[in-house]
Amino acid sequence: MQPVVADIIMSLRVVVNDMADSDLVQKVKNLPVDQAHMLRVIAKSENFETDSRELYYRTRGSVDTEEYLREKIWYWQKQRGKEVSEKPPRDPRRDMKVISKLKKSDMISFAKFYNINHSITKAELLEKLQPKLAENPIFHQMLISLIVEGLVSTEYKDGDDEGRICLRIDFAADKIAKELRNRSEDDHKTLRDFLNRFLIEAFEIQNTTLERALLKTDRRNSVEKENHLLAACDIPISVPGDVTTSAYGVILWILTATELKPNDRVLICGAKGGMTAVLAKHIVGDNGEVSVIEWNEETAQWARDSIARHGFKPDSIKVTLQDDVTIGSGDEGYWNTIIMNGSIPKIPYSLLDQLDDEEGRILFFMQNHRQSQTCWVVHKNESIVTQKELSRFRFTPIYGKYGWDSIEKLQLDYERIKKTQKEKSLLERIARMDELLPYPLSRAFSVASNAKTPNDQHKQVIRLFDLFNKYLVFQSLALIGHNGKMNDSMRDLLNKFSKKAQMGDWVQFLRQVANGKYNSPQFSNLKGFLKSKLTSETVLSTYLLLQKETGKETAGRRKSVSTIDFLGLVVSYRNISQDGHGRRRNSTIIEHNAQLIRESFIDIMSKPNPITNWELFHVDSNERRIEGGVKYAKRGCMGSNFSYDSSIEKSDSEIVQDTIAGGVYINAEGKYFTISPWLAFGEGQHGDEELFVYKSNAKWETYHNSDRYPADKEKDLMTRLIEKYPPSKKPLKNKKEGKAVFAEMLALFVEDGLLESWELRRLVEILKKFGLCEDDVDGLSQIRKIVDEEYPDVVFEPLNDD
Repeated sequence: MQPVVADIIMSLRVVVNDMADSDLVQKVKNLPVDQAHMLRVIAKSENFETDSRELYYRTRGSVDTEEYLREKIWYWQKQRGKEVSEKPPRDPRRDMKVISKLKKSDMISFAKFYNINHSITKAELLEKLQPKLAENPIFHQMLISLIVEGLVSTEYKDGDDEGRICLRIDFAADKIAKELRNRSEDDHKTLRDFLNRFLIEAFEIQNTTLERALLKTDRRNSVEKENHLLAACDIPISVPGDVTTSAYGVILWILTATELKPNDRVLICGAKGGMTAVLAKHIVGDNGEVSVIEWNEETAQWARDSIARHGFKPDSIKVTLQDDVTIGSGDEGYWNTIIMNGSIPKIPYSLLDQLDDEEGRILFFMQNHRQSQTCWVVHKNESIVTQKELSRFRFTPIYGKYGWDSIEKLQLDYERIKKTQKEKSLLERIARMDELLPYPLSRAFSVASNAKTPNDQHKQVIRLFDLFNKYLVFQSLALIGHNGKMNDSMRDLLNKFSKKAQMGDWVQFLRQVANGKYNSPQFSNLKGFLKSKLTSETVLSTYLLLQKETGKETAGRRKSVSTIDFLGLVVSYRNISQDGHGRRRNSTIIEHNAQLIRESFIDIMSKPNPITNWELFHVDSNERRIEGGVKYAKRGCMGSNFSYDSSIEKSDSEIVQDTIAGGVYINAEGKYFTISPWLAFGEGQHGDEELFVYKSNAKWETYHNSDRYPADKEKDLMTRLIEKYPPSKKPLKNKKEGKAVFAEMLALFVEDGLLESWELRRLVEILKKFGLCEDDVDGLSQIRKIVDEEYPDVVFEPLNDD
């Protein structure tokens, strides 16, 4: 009976869930177009998630209700001096009536975002939130409606500079997205119709060729597919070539200001998305001419493709690549109209000569010394030149003889400035690394930074992280050996360190540290660093890259990642990209990966951390006792060079009691900890004194050359440490003897940090042979469970059918 009951309960759950899903889908079907458009923006975001600022940007330019259309036309007509009613038509969404239906739990994210105490009653919280949300009432009416209907959830998330409200579709997301796709074409038609009606009335182009052109032109043909949602919004949209296609209103302003008519010849300097050229061609007709010149090859090609999608052949609207578009078309004039489709700092006098003498018009956006841009139209005839100031805009800069020269271009080119500043900041932080890092890390970082070939860059930056993990373990062992306890997993790993541990073992030890309970403030400091959240752009980009490199193709971008998780993923990547494992990568990819990983190391080390805050030094010997203390020679091991001095310590201080000649120590917040079992000072093959790092099998090496050092004294100290913390004798968690034996066997397969497909098959066969699993699927599941619990940094090779 029990299996039958379980099946019935499961069936009921499925039915209930299906009913809940179908209710949500029905709500989506019935949504008004404004809310459906907003929900579609969220549904098209990565992992069905976005934040409120991004959502506002992607919905702010749409005309989406009849009431809002009338209101928008009223304001436009009033701005242009038209006779209008005393008060504008009222969009009822401005009253935000739906806010009263919010649960208090749904208000918490908004309260945190606006720094409002959310421990007060719901009524008090609502009263304080109302004026904040009323700053963008229409946006918040739509968003809160979706929240109240259970279609969208909210979560407040902290960031480096300020927090944000994260919006997410949690339930039946795929079904909701499908229903939104089903109604997307009808919604786009509705939004486009609203926008066209606004533009036609605002610019008074009823019964004109421009009206007919507008109605037959779909802006989606001029923008990339991922921006189709914005095509019915009156906002500029990015297109290839690092430019934007102008907002609809700006395009209409250009075309009405230049008074185009059939049979005109039009020259457009700056292609943008091709929309201005397409609408102009509709106006001038088959007997007119529209020619476009563009300086950016990528933008020029995009404009050609866009024009073709709008239904025009290449010879109907010619797009020509030309380095300097500010000088016009040379001898090809005379043009009836020239449009300078971007901002310039100088009047383009040469273009006046290319205008028709009787009725030539030129339109350009000129930027003055106050950094504002004004659109000007100049009319030309035989005896007079007149000019008309239209309005002020922020427009794409155009470079050339009458455009921006190099200095002004540098001032306006924000992306170039940002890149330059980033590179400068990176160079400054690289220089600081040489001073801040302990000697072995500093030298390893220098080698990784100065490597010439992509393969060497990649190899050395991986070695840098290997050493980084070991150094963190050195610090942990120093703290534990001084005043802590070691759990069974740590004891077993310590025993492996003394033989031949894999790099995953070192990270596994650090995971134990991150989850351990210790009273020492120094240990809490180290634990806090391992669990701290990293949010820098570089670290998050690198983490996503490494996830995909290690087989998680569907991984999404995280908002933050802990230090220990990042270190573990680097080891996973190491295991499939070094020593012949994994697919072959070309030199460009290897170089790119190495650069990102190195920059992530810089970001991690640039923040406050025990590695750079705790002093590493070497004690040569106790030179002599003096009254009240001991004077000894000390050599500082922070940075890429040694610093020598003598220190005087009281006779009963920890370092005097524990000092062994040649010992390596850390000074952590005024306390001395012996780190010698894992670091050794000796003479390299070139006769230089070097700090050696433990490798394996009682061998030490430097991390910047091939020197080896047989540190016998350190081996003795390591033996004492293991005697103090011997391997555990407890049985494995799984009490069944067969599975316990299998778990021990599995440990042999994961030593190299990679479970290859043949190994997985072999392990599954062993489980099946001894009756420890039902089938292949169950066997793989058991293996994954053990590996995830005991060896979380091991990489699985995809198990493909032969």
